[in-house]
Amino acid sequence: MFDIRITIGTIGYEQTITALFPAVLEKCRGIQDPNLLLRLLLELGEDALPVLLGVMERLQGKAKQELLCQCMNAYQTVLTEKLNEYLRTDAWGKSFVIRNVYIEHTGKGLELAGKGVSVDLRALAESEKAREKIYEAAAVFAGSGSIGRILGSCAGSMLKQAAKAVPEETEKLGLKLLQREDVKNKLMALAQTALEKRGLDLELKSLSFLAACDTDGTQCGGEVSGVRITPELEEELIKALAGYLRRPCGLVMHLKDE
Repeated sequence: MFDIRITIGTIGYEQTITALFPAVLEKCRGIQDPNLLLRLLLELGEDALPVLLGVMERLQGKAKQELLCQCMNAYQTVLTEKLNEYLRTDAWGKSFVIRNVYIEHTGKGLELAGKGVSVDLRALAESEKAREKIYEAAAVFAGSGSIGRILGSCAGSMLKQAAKAVPEETEKLGLKLLQREDVKNKLMALAQTALEKRGLDLELKSLSFLAACDTDGTQCGGEVSGVRITPELEEELIKALAGYLRRPCGLVMHLKDE
């Protein structure tokens, strides 16, 4: 197994939070001892979305990204399931299975992380796209004539046999093969489409493969699914909520009128 990291560029916060909101609200209902802000969201129910969007709009930098992390964290199980479901519809992507998908905050900003990615190399070797890549590599080595085609065919068979006989070593080889830019672009395009189908407006910029259990960065999601508001984030949220309520048409003005 290995991990995937995809750097995130532009984020459409309003569209993404709107898409995540039902799952976030459901997770909040399962929290035994919710803080004041979570209780407010629960009390408002479906009407909490405009409040959440108003608060998000007033957050700055890291706090805004951290809140998005928490919202994505609440959606983690569904996101992982839907991404794998979409991969299975693609002739090339169906060879991949991702154990866990979440967003985390690193020193470089936000990244979409896929943990515990496994590849069925035997199935991958049988796919038309993989055979094309094998033939291309063989052609570089032996030319585009019959010898290159024979080597390409043999290479595919050997890869399938190796995947069965020595899966760990073959996976290391597979990881090297996956470092090709066209392969990365294909996987990133699949991930981008899967996110868009769920209504998540996240621009995916670049993808990298890493050995499993890499822990660079501070996880906002990780293996645990839930909503966790740190004291620091809670303070920022309270300030943002106060700003939202003070707006000219906000709740405070409405209460004064009454």
